[in-house]
Amino acid sequence: MIRYQGWDAAFFDALLDGYPLHLAASHGDVPEIHRLLDTGYNINELHLPRSNQMGFGSALHIAVWCDQTAAFAALLERGANMDILDERTPDERKVEDTPIRLAVRLGRRDMVRKMWRSGAQRHMYAKTSNLADRVTLLEVAAREGYPDIVGDMLSWKSDWTYDQRLNALRKACRAYDVDADAGCTRLLLNDWQYDPEDLEEIACETIIHRVEGGGNLAKVIAALLDEHRGQVMGDNHAHQDLLDLLLPGAAASQSQIESLRLLLQSGADPNAPIKKNAWTQSRFPLQLTLHFEQWDAQTRTFNVEGLKTMLDYGARTDILYKDEKITLENWRRENMGEL
Repeated sequence: MIRYQGWDAAFFDALLDGYPLHLAASHGDVPEIHRLLDTGYNINELHLPRSNQMGFGSALHIAVWCDQTAAFAALLERGANMDILDERTPDERKVEDTPIRLAVRLGRRDMVRKMWRSGAQRHMYAKTSNLADRVTLLEVAAREGYPDIVGDMLSWKSDWTYDQRLNALRKACRAYDVDADAGCTRLLLNDWQYDPEDLEEIACETIIHRVEGGGNLAKVIAALLDEHRGQVMGDNHAHQDLLDLLLPGAAASQSQIESLRLLLQSGADPNAPIKKNAWTQSRFPLQLTLHFEQWDAQTRTFNVEGLKTMLDYGARTDILYKDEKITLENWRRENMGEL
């Protein structure tokens, strides 16, 4: 997830030739901002694309980019348009940003607060943008991993729809790499009572979606499990089914050892057959640790830590296919003491 660190005034110096107001905003030069505006400079002029470089919007956008609070305040005071769309910045984003959406994406909490309270439109999009890309500000904050902004938005606005909250939760869970300690995830879970079926779907999406994960993903999964357990209290089978459903996804990844341990400690059955409609042809989670695929090298190898963990929690080797048993025994002999 791009965090835009280093996109400061120095970065924009080479891009803003011919845009004096933008340049003044990037350096927080408030006297120059006032001087330019007093001479009739267009406060809402857009920085336009050049060759292969995308445009960066108005001077207000630039003040947000560079976290220049004094320039930001001066531009707002002089009537800068809070709802103007930029020209799309050079990242994977498909939708143009207004200053408030850009501030949310960059985690500029005070700027978000100022524009929200000043009446900035919260759902402003280009007419050409795809409806699927028109995510709410709550979803943007959740996706980018800013629990303070998520908390603000939940307190400022109580009429977020169920689908908007659910979409924000889904994005927070899939953004575990920036959602430190699952802060956004837990805020959204504590704010609303979600249907258990939706929690199950999000948990499965989250553990399958991962490329890297580690501790942050384990914290997100733990938060989802805690909420699901509370929702299905009295129905132990439903929670057990979810644990067993998630286990193969964790077993299949070398980067999910903490999630694997979490699931096993929570009661996942290491010998539960994988459901037929799952994404793998393996019958049992242990088989996935034997045939872990390194996607970058397109080779198959053992998920050694996963294999050890599964065996520590009682995974049976007698349920393996004959060739898998032979492969495991050969590997054991070649790596004495490893298992």
